Amino acid sequence: SEVVELCRRFLPRHHRGAFDDPRLELRHEHARQYLATCQVTFDVMVLDLVDPIEGGPAYLLYTREFYNVARARLKPGGILVTQAGPAGLLNYTECFTAVARTLSQVFSSVYPYSVYVPAFATPWGFVMALTEGPQRAPDGLDPQTIDSLVSQRLPGQ
Repeated sequence: SEVVELCRRFLPRHHRGAFDDPRLELRHEHARQYLATCQVTFDVMVLDLVDPIEGGPAYLLYTREFYNVARARLKPGGILVTQAGPAGLLNYTECFTAVARTLSQVFSSVYPYSVYVPAFATPWGFVMALTEGPQRAPDGLDPQTIDSLVSQRLPGQ
């Protein structure tokens, strides 16, 4: 929790006020144990974990077994998003493809994507998985329309 507080204080351009959003529930405990014992369900889960390096601290949070536990705690229509490591042309096979493939074994609708993250100086992979699907965004939506749809769904965004 000390690291999180330092990030809150010294990296405001990274979090852009997310810590102050009343919808945020920040927990400092083992994710698998929490999800296995909690009685609540979630609309969205964002898993911002370290990479799934074998023997590393988050390795077991990238398994089919963990994704089954997480899926059971999502509401109908729920979404799970996880970081999935580097996604550049030369390094996407390090874990990006494996994360997407593993999620595909648990969720019927899985959408891998990448964005450039300046702090990492490379495209970074993320995977979004939906409890219901298949779903697909309409083709040809311009950024203004997408912003409008998001603001209708999430007031204050």
